[in-house]
Amino acid sequence: MEPREGSVAMVVKKLEHKMHLVDYLWILKKRILLILFFWAAVFAVVAVMTFRAQPLYRASAMMSIERSMETPVVAGIAQAFVPEEWYNSQFEMLRSRRIARKLYNDMRMYDWEMFRQIGPERDHISIVQNWIRVTPVPKTHDAEVWIIWPDARTAADMVNRVTDAYKEIVEEAKTTNVDRAVRVLVERVQDIERKVSDTNTAIRVFSTERGVYYTLPEVRSVVLTRERWLEEAAAHASVDAIKAQSEYEAVNKQVETGEFNDTQDDDLLQRLRERRYSLEEAKTQDGQNWTPQGRGSSSRSLDGMMADLDRQIAIESARLQRAAVSKVAQDLASAKTNYDVLSEMLKTNREALNTISQDLLKLEGMRKEQENLDAIRTALNSAVESVRTQSEYQTTFANVVSKADEPKERYSPNYQLNLGLGLGVGLMVGIGAAFFFEYLNTTIRMPRDIEDGLGLPVLGFVPAMSPRLKDFATRSLITHLDSKSGPAEAFRGIRTEIMLRSDLRQVKTGMVTSTSPQEGKTTVAINWAIALAQAGNKVLLIDGDLRKPMVHLAFNLSPEQGLSTLLAEKDSATVYIKKTDIENLHVLPGGPVPQNPAELLGSRKMRTLLAEAAERYDSVIIDSSPVLGVADASILSTMVDCVVLVVQASKNRRGLIIRAKNQLASVNARVAGAVLNNVRGSRGDFYYYRHYYRPTAEIMEAERK
Repeated sequence: MEPREGSVAMVVKKLEHKMHLVDYLWILKKRILLILFFWAAVFAVVAVMTFRAQPLYRASAMMSIERSMETPVVAGIAQAFVPEEWYNSQFEMLRSRRIARKLYNDMRMYDWEMFRQIGPERDHISIVQNWIRVTPVPKTHDAEVWIIWPDARTAADMVNRVTDAYKEIVEEAKTTNVDRAVRVLVERVQDIERKVSDTNTAIRVFSTERGVYYTLPEVRSVVLTRERWLEEAAAHASVDAIKAQSEYEAVNKQVETGEFNDTQDDDLLQRLRERRYSLEEAKTQDGQNWTPQGRGSSSRSLDGMMADLDRQIAIESARLQRAAVSKVAQDLASAKTNYDVLSEMLKTNREALNTISQDLLKLEGMRKEQENLDAIRTALNSAVESVRTQSEYQTTFANVVSKADEPKERYSPNYQLNLGLGLGVGLMVGIGAAFFFEYLNTTIRMPRDIEDGLGLPVLGFVPAMSPRLKDFATRSLITHLDSKSGPAEAFRGIRTEIMLRSDLRQVKTGMVTSTSPQEGKTTVAINWAIALAQAGNKVLLIDGDLRKPMVHLAFNLSPEQGLSTLLAEKDSATVYIKKTDIENLHVLPGGPVPQNPAELLGSRKMRTLLAEAAERYDSVIIDSSPVLGVADASILSTMVDCVVLVVQASKNRRGLIIRAKNQLASVNARVAGAVLNNVRGSRGDFYYYRHYYRPTAEIMEAERK
């Protein structure tokens, strides 16, 4: 056979598994003892606690609480409605600290042993208050007052004392509540009247001091008018100051640059300029009438006069410039002074206005306070009259409809209820424990655990054999000795699975291994070989477990010679291959245990042996050592067409099997799938597996049909 490329696992059509109701029922059936244990334990605890619990008695009394509302019409509105909150407050009063304290003192509970043991650290009144229970009766104004206590007579006595205490409070309230309310309201009215008098005095004093009633409003009007005038004047003064500042800066700049010529209006300067102009004309005419004799003296005289005039003009211009600068400086100072004076006047006026406004606000607040006090005084006087009027018509009635009698039957514990709950809760706890332990169990138990947890196809599963089959040889040959048994049927199913799968039809050499010892790999290998032989195939079964060979025990062969001696010597394989009583089945025993099994199995002679066996036989099955711990299985897995991993149900955890699978994957072993061995359960369970976890080949074959 040609060498093939290895792969981690064959790709087969895999149906997605979904939990079915039958799956849950199967878990419950498997864990039935655990469920019964928890069921019985919880029921026993509940029963013991119920029968050992101290009996409690419930005493109750019925009270009717009504309020008469024959109130006359007040302000045109008839007051005849009693709010529901009033009744709720009365129900709360029934279990108030006041009533609890009275019950505590009347029954001398401070001498009770339980309160002596509690001591003063805890609030005794709160404890008594928690004993009192009040249940309003729907759609009525009645209430049930009840107390639970170990002694029936004491319970009835406490309830009756509570109702009597409430009636006393109601009767006392009829005479004291109105007087107390009127007294409080009258005191409040008197206090308000004192405040009204003080307010009136304060208003008079303030008005007298400030002249508020007549002078202050008119003064405020005058001040407001003056403020508007001052604001306008200050604005104009600000504009004048800015204008003067601009003129001052402009004149200074012209003077500094020599561009100032605002001297036309000065008479002296004008006459000097006109005289100089006349001298210039005279000089011009003198130049036109020029003669060599008269030129010198006349011209010099005119030039001297013109120079003198220029000096006078310069002096007068400088004087005029200084005068102009002085004038604009004086205008600027005057504008600033005017603006500052107006600003100060405006500030003073505003302060006066603020003072007047504050005085007016204070007066307005005092008047408002006076009005509020007058309104409160009027309302309180009306309230006093209303309370006095309503007290004549409103009355609270508290009647005991039925007094508390000594209870004859216990209230707690309720034997039927507690025992029923014990049975129900015990069953739920047992079921929950069953599923919890099932969840914690990570061993491979069902075929779907292999598919979902390991990602391997399930080639089949083998039910646990009868305990009567204690002999290894009998268990290993079950397919031959008892062909109608469940295990034999399972092995034939495994054979069919491998033969019908399209990716395994060309397989001639196969290896059977397991994660650890004692998982039944040898039994699976032998029975797989027998099933193949029964189908008419010529089969060679090789015991490849050279560390602990077992195949020879099943066929009653000598362990002196076998695979180990064949690989160590040069003899032909036919010398060591033995024919069995089963038709078409030949066996190559393991032989004596060698010193170096891994080296022998990895030798070239082993590969040659498998190649020759594949040519002579239809199928070659090898029983190998377990995967973990030794390298034998990994070595042989590279020489065969497929590897079958045997997993014993409920033995190894998922993580250990995944390690074995990964070790085979690391050498590119072609893992065809897994066989779940030693599946325990009843015959019904076996058929349940067969129905819900049919091997993949059977499903594919059914789909093809």
